[in-house]
Amino acid sequence: MRFDQLLNDIDRDALIELFSGAALAAVEAALSEKNAKPYVHCLVRDKPVQAKRAA
Repeated sequence: MRFDQLLNDIDRDALIELFSGAALAAVEAALSEKNAKPYVHCLVRDKPVQAKRAA
């Protein structure tokens, strides 16, 4: 899953301007899918949490 799929209203070029390519690659590598929803592993709770934008 790609990071920009979570933020579909921001294009990939804008993301690269905000974050380094290495930072984006690290986040994308940490993403996984479960029940067609993106998840990332929470280091504090030591469990997968749904990756979504804050309201």
